[in-house]
Amino acid sequence: MPHGSREGRVDVQGGSIWYRVLEGGDRLPLVTLHGGPGFPSISLQPLEALATDRPVVFYDQLGCGNSDRPEDESLWAVDRFVDELESLLDHLGYDEVHLLGHSWGTLLALEFYLAHPGRVASIVMVGPWFSTPRWIADCGRLISGMPPELRAIHANPDATEKDIELLNTEFRKRHILRLDEAPDAMKEAREGFGLPVYNAMWGPNEFTSTGTLKDYDRTNDLTKVEVPVLFVCGRHDEATPESATYFASLVPEAQLHVLEEASHFPFLEQPDEFLEAVGDFLATRR
Repeated sequence: MPHGSREGRVDVQGGSIWYRVLEGGDRLPLVTLHGGPGFPSISLQPLEALATDRPVVFYDQLGCGNSDRPEDESLWAVDRFVDELESLLDHLGYDEVHLLGHSWGTLLALEFYLAHPGRVASIVMVGPWFSTPRWIADCGRLISGMPPELRAIHANPDATEKDIELLNTEFRKRHILRLDEAPDAMKEAREGFGLPVYNAMWGPNEFTSTGTLKDYDRTNDLTKVEVPVLFVCGRHDEATPESATYFASLVPEAQLHVLEEASHFPFLEQPDEFLEAVGDFLATRR
């Protein structure tokens, strides 16, 4: 179990960010990168259990959770988030770490690795997103499996906000969180959600991208990743097993684990199996 925890703040471009370190041992730290963009780190709460033989770091990226929330939209840029993570590692005195990214956090993990390959020992990619066009296409295929009235909403460019919310609600139930009751960690994350960041970079919902990342595609750069990578997704994930399998095929040293009863938050939906898979992957690492 963790030996203790500490919290602090780091000054970054645009404000300061909040972090928490669980001191779990002397092996290389595991730094977690939450999703969104703008969905704070409390959503990753089950990962606290990984702090057995190494520190585990949680932090809220600028614009959400316990971190500052500036209104300057120019701050919502991938390069700035990469620099933010570098500032955090420098502040904590970590020369090399393991990264675990969820959703948008997988994009950030890849970008950080490409910018600073010597600082990353391995990566866990949960619900991976490296190509917005592929993500949107996958969401379209998932919606094609819904009832006709919902498919019609998706196909209608003039659909009302009320109709789109009906589709969005069903999509979330099927492909984001397949639990009757949201855990407290999810409820707290929703309360701390940095919606302006999400809207500016992504868009109005998971299956529609209108933000600065609408044309993002780093798929071909996965071949440059020379550290071990574990890909994890749910069988019903909006980050589909088919895409995760393809992404894993591009990484020289990759593993893939699919959780059969989960969707986009497997660490909340099937925490025991998730933690076992990630724990086994990290157990053989420094």
